Amino acid sequence: MKTGTKESLSINVKNEQLETDHTLQETRPHGTDSFPFQFYNDSYDWKKKSCVDWHWHKELEILVLRSEALVCKAGDQVLHLKQGDCILLNSGVIHRYEAPEDTGPEEGKWHSILFSSDMIAPVNSVIYQKTIAPVINSGICCFNLSGSDEWHRYIRSLTEQILDICLSGQKDAELSIHILLCRIWKELYIHFSEFEKPGSVSSIMTMQARQRLMLQYIWENYSRPILLKDIAASANLSTSVAQRCFRTCVKDSPIHYLQRFRLEHAKKLLLTSRDSILEIALSSGFGSSSAMDHFFKQETGTTPLQFRKQFQQGKGNT
Repeated sequence: MKTGTKESLSINVKNEQLETDHTLQETRPHGTDSFPFQFYNDSYDWKKKSCVDWHWHKELEILVLRSEALVCKAGDQVLHLKQGDCILLNSGVIHRYEAPEDTGPEEGKWHSILFSSDMIAPVNSVIYQKTIAPVINSGICCFNLSGSDEWHRYIRSLTEQILDICLSGQKDAELSIHILLCRIWKELYIHFSEFEKPGSVSSIMTMQARQRLMLQYIWENYSRPILLKDIAASANLSTSVAQRCFRTCVKDSPIHYLQRFRLEHAKKLLLTSRDSILEIALSSGFGSSSAMDHFFKQETGTTPLQFRKQFQQGKGNT
């Protein structure tokens, strides 16, 4: 930021097109160097894409769910959230948001704030070393703050105050946000010992790094034939270790995740292009229209052609 200029508080709506680098780190900046904080008013059409796929960022993230339900997968945790629930995602944790598996809402809505730990205290400070580093380096992927405990309710109240400030566009809001974030962090640190810590932090970090490599390999190569051994080799693993890593971090097998990723790509093309079913099947990596038909119906209960017609009919009725 140039000297003498005034920077306004940024309020954005997240784009459904998530952009990451080769490690799955989100490439979009969250806030600025002078104020590393960002508010998002998120809305996702689950009919078009049933997830916000795996990614991570250095910033901490607090999410408050506004729609009926949401599934959050963070590291080795799976959280089934309901309206009003609040979570805090740790720094550097690979995570994904999904539509509920049952017949849930057609749209996912939530408010989230992403902020650097510098908003609380700089890395070289005593405050950081005593109260921030132990939390960030704990190996805990996600803090569920949706309980009935008084301190959970207090953190949710503080979070709502921050969201109100962001939504109202209050001038000179930076100091108020900073104070509220410090209060949230103080409360989290006081009760930090109540959260179950993983047995080996280093093993979790290693597993997440391996998972990032394998997911990135799938993202970059899904359109061509891929075997389990190819996915495992991308992270220099045996097939058994690769499967164990997927089961722990993604709660799925490598091949089923690959097929689901292809499915999401196919669904997008069915809704946005005029390509034939065969062309979409081939570009999505299914190899044939019959293979895509089989998996599509297995996962969604409908065929690709029926899925496209239902969407077109829905547009015609609006």
